[in-house]
Amino acid sequence: MEKNRINTVQLMILLFLSRLFNALTYIPGMGSTVSGTAMLFSNLIGAGVLLLLFLPLVVMANRYPERSIVMNLRAGFHGIGSFGSIFYYLFLILLAAQTLAQFQFFMSNAIYPDAAVWVTILPMLLVAVYAAHAGIEGIARAGFLIFIAFCIAFAFIILSSVQNVEMYNVVPLGHKAVQEIMQGVYAVVSRGAELVLFCLLLPYAGKGTGTAAAGFTLLSFSVQEIIGFFILTVLGSFSYSQTFPFFSLASMSEISVFQRMDALYMGIWVFVAFIRLSLLLLLAADIIKFILPDRKSGEHHRFSLAVTVLLVLAAALPACYNMKALSVSYQLLFSGVPVLVLGVLIPAGVLLKMEWNKKKNKERI
Repeated sequence: MEKNRINTVQLMILLFLSRLFNALTYIPGMGSTVSGTAMLFSNLIGAGVLLLLFLPLVVMANRYPERSIVMNLRAGFHGIGSFGSIFYYLFLILLAAQTLAQFQFFMSNAIYPDAAVWVTILPMLLVAVYAAHAGIEGIARAGFLIFIAFCIAFAFIILSSVQNVEMYNVVPLGHKAVQEIMQGVYAVVSRGAELVLFCLLLPYAGKGTGTAAAGFTLLSFSVQEIIGFFILTVLGSFSYSQTFPFFSLASMSEISVFQRMDALYMGIWVFVAFIRLSLLLLLAADIIKFILPDRKSGEHHRFSLAVTVLLVLAAALPACYNMKALSVSYQLLFSGVPVLVLGVLIPAGVLLKMEWNKKKNKERI
C-alpha cells in the first residue's frame, strides 16, 4: 500500500531542512552590497514578508484540502492548467539539479578536492532516488532524525563559538542602511523556494498547514539569524573571502569533547542535501501525472521518476564541471521571479479563479 501521509510537524521539518540547505552556505554580502549587520535586520523583516506570502497558500489549503497547486490548476483551468504545471516541473528539475551540483561543489572544494564528479554525485543521486521511490513518509521519518541530529550538532558548533565572539565586528549601518536592508529582504524572499514546495506538498498533509507555515518561518528565521550573527561576530570581514563561511566557523570551533566541529558540519550537510534532493525528485515525479494524459489502464506513469532523474542529471552535469554554469543556475532560480510567480502570483490567481467558479455554480443552483 502506498504511504503518502505526513503530519504538521513533519511538513514543517521538511520545509525547514530544504531551507537549511541554503542557510548552511550563507555568505553575508556575497554578490551584493548588503553587509552582515544589515542582513540581521533583513532576516527579521524577510520572515514577516514570508509569513504574508504564505497566507494565500494557507487559505487555498483550507478551502481545498489535500490538493496541490497543480491539482487546482487542472481543476480550474483544465488543459491550460496542465500546461501551466510544466513550469512547476521545470522549476523542480532545475532546483534539484542545482542542489546536486552545489553538493558536488562543496564536497570537491571542502572535503575531497581530487574526487571525480561522478564519484561524488552518483551515490547521492542513487540514495535520493530510492528515498523518492519509497514515498513521502520514509523521507519525512528520515527528515525528523536528521533534524534532531542537526539540532545537536548546531548546538555544539554555536556553544563552542561563543568564546570567539567579538562584538566590534558588528559595524553600525551607514547612510545606505535602508537600501541595504531592502536588498537583504529581497534576497531572503527570493531564496524562499519553500513557498513552491509548500503548495506542492499539500496533498500529503492534513490539517494544520497554517501552523506548519508559521513554525517553518519562525524556525528558519531563528537559525539564519543565529548563523548570521556568529559568522559576523566571529569571522568578521574574513567571512567575505570564504566560500563556505559557516563551515569555516565550524572548523575554528572546538571543545574538549569534540575536536572537529567541521566533521559535524559535513555530516549534517550531506544528510540535508539528501532530504532536499529526495523531496524534489518525489514532487517532480508527481507532477508528471498531471502533465501527461491519463492512461487508459488507470495506472500511474511508471517511468515518471526515471525520466525526472535523467533530466536532473543532464541539467546538473554542466554546473558540476563549470563554475559559471553553477553561478548562472543559482542566479536564475533565486532571482526572485520564479519564486514570486510560482509561489505567490499563480496560487493567488488560481484561488481567485476557484472561488469565482464556486460562486458561479451557486448562482446556477
